[in-house]
Amino acid sequence: MNRILVIIVVVGLIAFVASVAVRWGGDDNTSERARTPPTTGKAPPEKPPRRETCVLVPGDFFAVGSIASGQSVVFDTGDLKRPPTVTIGPDTLRGEVRKIADVPVAVFCFNDVYVDRPVRTTGVLPLAIVSRGSIVVKTRLTVSGSPGDGTAGGAGVCGGHQGGAVEADGHGPGAGRGGRGAGGGSFGGRGADGQAAKATSTYGRSPMSWMQGGSGGGGGVVGGGAGGGAIQLAAAKAVEITSAGALLADGGAGASNAQGAGGGGSGGAIVLSAPAITIHGALSARGGGGGRGQNHGAGAGGGGRIAVFFARSFTGKLPTPTQHTAGGKAERQQANGQPGTTIPTPSLAWWTFDEIRPGARVKLAVDSMGQSHAMLWNLDDSALVPGVCGKGLQLDGEAAYVEVYSKVPILQLGRGSMTLALWVRTEVLAEGAVLLGKGMPMVEGGQLLAQWLRAGYGKRFVIQKRLGRIAFAVEHGDTRSAVSVAAEEVETGSWVHLAAVRDADAKTVSLFVDGRKLAEAPDSTTDVSSHFNLYLGAGEDGAVKHFGRAAIDDVRLFAKPLGADALMGLIQHAAVGGGRMTAVGSAEPAGPTERWIDPSLSEKERRALERANKQALRRAKSEQRRREAQRLAGEAQRLARERLERRRR
Repeated sequence: MNRILVIIVVVGLIAFVASVAVRWGGDDNTSERARTPPTTGKAPPEKPPRRETCVLVPGDFFAVGSIASGQSVVFDTGDLKRPPTVTIGPDTLRGEVRKIADVPVAVFCFNDVYVDRPVRTTGVLPLAIVSRGSIVVKTRLTVSGSPGDGTAGGAGVCGGHQGGAVEADGHGPGAGRGGRGAGGGSFGGRGADGQAAKATSTYGRSPMSWMQGGSGGGGGVVGGGAGGGAIQLAAAKAVEITSAGALLADGGAGASNAQGAGGGGSGGAIVLSAPAITIHGALSARGGGGGRGQNHGAGAGGGGRIAVFFARSFTGKLPTPTQHTAGGKAERQQANGQPGTTIPTPSLAWWTFDEIRPGARVKLAVDSMGQSHAMLWNLDDSALVPGVCGKGLQLDGEAAYVEVYSKVPILQLGRGSMTLALWVRTEVLAEGAVLLGKGMPMVEGGQLLAQWLRAGYGKRFVIQKRLGRIAFAVEHGDTRSAVSVAAEEVETGSWVHLAAVRDADAKTVSLFVDGRKLAEAPDSTTDVSSHFNLYLGAGEDGAVKHFGRAAIDDVRLFAKPLGADALMGLIQHAAVGGGRMTAVGSAEPAGPTERWIDPSLSEKERRALERANKQALRRAKSEQRRREAQRLAGEAQRLARERLERRRR
């Protein structure tokens, strides 16, 4: 009996040791702190598969501790042979390396991050700081490239590529060419040509590959500037850049020399992702300046890329290409770098449908840009369905539709370039059904009078099902430009991102599905703006008709043409806000987005906007009563005509 007990105990000990080895063992890229059992006693989640996206999820990582106020911090991202480490006060901890779209990135995960003392960054790999709580930056956090000097190119850090040495090309995918008057580096924006050498094209077009650093400028008789590095801050709760904080990924300036200046490095990459984001401090991924050099001036670096993904709320001012990812400056204006890119792109109008209250007597969809609120007609609470990001609207295809009154800026839409972007979920659309449209079509079989055309009749743009295909048409009198895709591309029963683009400069119309351009055609129309209202899920043709049976969400209008790059940014922004960023320890998706108001507004302007919202609600109620009176009057006239016909018979 004792022998049996001994055998059982030995087998149990062997099984326990094996389970601990499997559970807590790790490869060289796993942080040392992560190998010790957590204090909660719960088993850590399995390491998830590689994510083909630039946005990191805090729940995928083990926290190595916290960064508290007053602590000095040094991030060393290492390289492919040397592991990443972070030094917090006297302690040095290991990070881990993850691949984002095939780009190795050094990742450091903490429970909470609060930095208010200068932070030093070093190493080759791009830097990602992840928090299972919040991240607060109250100091200068920089991965900017260094300028070139008299003998060598500037040094890059955290993914930023080195500037060119004497008369040598810079480093990186968008490196500037070397020569006596070198070219600037490119990334989000193209660098400028120097007086003796060229710049190269941009790269990292998809937001999924934005965790790359900027490229170095070419070298002249002196060195070129380095490209800015790449940094991401991702938190499960909130990211805040205070007024005393700064997040910088600028390119380094090229050195000046009368016999041949060095080119500027391009700006780097900044990615912020959290349910709530606040930006009051500096955010910059600008290109480096081109060196000065009499007849041998160099080109400046192009701007970098900045992406801000918030799932619930945003406070502050969204970055713009002309300010936050501007190209570098040079001695000659034509040698200035081109601006980079930012996400999200500021829109003309944006309806999320998230603020619609169930049970409200009059349902109003607030325009997040604050100017073009929409009325919801013949929609009850059952029409509010889960959307791509928060709530969506289910239109029944019989009487339900959304109407936006034609006033500035909707009144001006159609005068030039525009982009109509929305998420759609439908199985089958009826022939002629409209998803989005504005304007009155030309009278069928008749010549349109000139005064009618001046009044707006015969001018319209519409996304509808026509001849069994999903079409985008722009009409101006007898002139019609249209492009279409197979209905199967949209009628999938799942959420599909549909974008119709009119480029007035290129004179083309295009249709994009899930960020892919599937069709393009020449556009021979001119001004198609009109005083008619804009409709979602219906069209105007003497009356509201052509109802579409579909669910819609996150509708955005732009007064400029967006390319595949910007559209992919819209898609990814909605995907992050749509619940793919989960709270720590929870498998449930994040809640619906809160109403977003242009963060650049002052407090006074916000109060004015709230008053405008109340006035719009009162007008909507008045309009609803007027329409009901018109309907009753029409019904009375119909009954009167019927009685008169019976008497005549």
